[in-house]
Amino acid sequence: MTIEFPFGAYVEYAYLDANKRPLADPTNHEQPKNPWHGFDRALTLPQNAFQTPQRPHIFRGSVQQHTIDSRVFEQRWTYYVYEPSAAPSATLYVHDGDGFYRKLRFHEVAEALREQGRFGQCAWS
Repeated sequence: MTIEFPFGAYVEYAYLDANKRPLADPTNHEQPKNPWHGFDRALTLPQNAFQTPQRPHIFRGSVQQHTIDSRVFEQRWTYYVYEPSAAPSATLYVHDGDGFYRKLRFHEVAEALREQGRFGQCAWS
């Protein structure tokens, strides 16, 4: 199988064994910066222009942690609500909010983008 990606692409992947269980690529030891699993691997192709987002100078918003019991998934889910310091004009819902809160610090990225004037007042949940 051949998969083509555009110049500058960043790719995260894992292989599947014969039983369709994920496993790490034995020839690539580069893990993503924020891997969700130990088997995740990453490739950064030439001409990738990504720069790590700045963090806010002062965190002015707030983050509240909530839980909900899911009858469908038969487990408790944790979710977070980020509110900017001024009233939001939109709300952004992010699936797997716990991972985005703990590993990617999405609320800090949103604050930094707001400080730079590149992101309007948006709540995050």
